[in-house]
Amino acid sequence: MPLRPFLSSAFLTLREWRATLLAMLPAGCGMLWVVGLMWLGRLTFNLANLVAVPITIGIGVESGIYLVRRAHEEGRAGRSAGSNSGAAVDTETLPTATVESMSPILSIQ
Repeated sequence: MPLRPFLSSAFLTLREWRATLLAMLPAGCGMLWVVGLMWLGRLTFNLANLVAVPITIGIGVESGIYLVRRAHEEGRAGRSAGSNSGAAVDTETLPTATVESMSPILSIQ
């Protein structure tokens, strides 16, 4: 199963199934975005754009783990979860995720 390494690393980091599934949510959204854009452009997967799949999933899981851990930490401290974390993750992840998600479209045969 291709998602096993991502699920196991997220579970080992977060130690809760609910938190693990929440951390996987950005990866799922990223893959839907890639597949949706490819469908709109009538593109198929090939060797050149297949590289974007694990990168997109990895970026999504990493960002999800960070957000879930930060929400747990801020929740214990009595602060509102995501007040500063969302902007930081967006600033760090958005440029990379955008370029990697667009690579299937940019590698037109």
